[in-house]
Amino acid sequence: TFSARLTRDQAMVDSLFGYIDNQAVLSSSLGNAASNLAAISARMTQSIYLPLVMCAWPPAPHPLTAEIPVIPGQLVTTPGITFYTAALSLTTALPAGGYFYFSSAANSVQPVYVDDQLALVHQGVVIYSKIALPPAILEVPRAVVETIAAGRVILEYQDVFGGSVGAGAVWLVWLAEAVRP
Repeated sequence: TFSARLTRDQAMVDSLFGYIDNQAVLSSSLGNAASNLAAISARMTQSIYLPLVMCAWPPAPHPLTAEIPVIPGQLVTTPGITFYTAALSLTTALPAGGYFYFSSAANSVQPVYVDDQLALVHQGVVIYSKIALPPAILEVPRAVVETIAAGRVILEYQDVFGGSVGAGAVWLVWLAEAVRP
């Protein structure tokens, strides 16, 4: 019985040493895993710097035509006359998108003063007309600007109400985004 007990105790000791050896292997593996996790964590917390490309958005408005000059105020002797006529053409390429306005400033959208009406005529047909008395912001459809770009569009200032005529300086300007009223 003593020998059986010794054999059983020896088996328990061997089992215990096996358990301790397995724990050492496991601990070693966990240590390696922990160091690998630390390395991964260190890589994940590193900062990555990307180049920053900056540009003004929206781009600043810019004129598409030369200045249409001031017409000093004067009394109307013949009601309904056309008191100013000029060929209208673009001085720059037509932008791919955006919005177009007649403006009293070259680099912003400001109300236009024309006593009484601004009209665009192409091949004898009025393709655009707006009353600009009181002064108003005049949006121009893209199709009209494309016709101007193609050529042979005439700008006319017309009297509608009689009394007097006149106009402030005017440009056709482009904006990337629409003007909010």
